[in-house]
Formats: sequence, structure tokens, C-alpha cells
Amino acid sequence: MKHIIIFSLLALTGCYIAPSKKSSTFELQAQTLNVVLSGGGYVVGYPEIARMTLRLQFGDGSPLNADGQFLLESKKVRTTLKSIKKVGSSKRVAWKRNEVFSDSPRVAFAANPMDFTKLKNDPKTGCSRFQGKIWVSYPSKSRTTLIPGILEVEEGTFKELENRGKMKPYEAIYNLTSCDL
Repeated sequence: MKHIIIFSLLALTGCYIAPSKKSSTFELQAQTLNVVLSGGGYVVGYPEIARMTLRLQFGDGSPLNADGQFLLESKKVRTTLKSIKKVGSSKRVAWKRNEVFSDSPRVAFAANPMDFTKLKNDPKTGCSRFQGKIWVSYPSKSRTTLIPGILEVEEGTFKELENRGKMKPYEAIYNLTSCDL
């Protein structure tokens, strides 16, 4: 079933030419598939990863500064932030493949892996400010499950676009505040 959906998506966008071919047709087809998958991300509830993906294609490679409050949906992120005691200290959060859907897939897809730094403590309010940073780039070989048992995407196709300069990797910087860790 999953392969049928992958092939259907590929057929929908016409993306069936091997990435090794140096053709502009491949580039257009892979870029179209990237846009289709990004749109699907918005529809199924992954707006951050959809924006990150589109920015790879249409951005200029400059850093993205964004609100990171959505990251607190993840128990793993909250636990990690709680463990950062000193201002200026950092910790990394990462999910194994089998953990993505047991926590918050929305956060895991957008923040895997992400380095968090405590920026400020406010003893009066009990709030802390954090910054999370992630390098946004496609891996050269990775199959990502978007819908378990139904939809997988080979991300190496999009890495080839980065290698050709058609997608521009960048750093995403998420700022968030937590008052009840």
C-alpha cells in the first residue's frame, strides 16, 4: 500500500527520472514534489516542517528566526529544557526513528536534532527563555516515514537539489519561553 502511494505521488508530479541524470526536467519534477509534500504537511498538521521545507526551495540560505512555543508540545523537549539549569548551558534533543510517533511527531519532524540553550531566567515570574537551533538540510540517504505504513519519502532526491544549488540549507532559530517546567 505504501509503495502505491509513493508511486502515485511521483506520478502526480511526474517525478520518475533518476536524480543522477543532469536534467532540468528532474529538477522541476523534484521541486514540484517538494511543494506537493509541503502542502500536504500543512494539511495534516505539520505547518513548521512544511514552512521549513518550502524555505529550502525558495529561501536564500539566510537564518530563519521564528516563534518556538510549539516545541513545548513535546514531553521530550520539556524534559530537556527542565534539565538545563544554568543560563548559557545547552543540551541536544534528538528522536530515534521508533520514537517520533510516540511523542509529538509535529515537533520531532521539525526539530530532529535540535540544540537548546537557556538564555535567561526570571526568578520573579519563574519563566525561562530558551533558544533552539537546527541546521535545515536534507540527508543524502534517508527514508522518512510521514504516515506509518502508508507514506515514506526518500530524502536523497531533495539532497541532490541542494547539491545542484536549487535548494539552500539554512539555520532555523526558534525562541520560546516556559513558565512551568
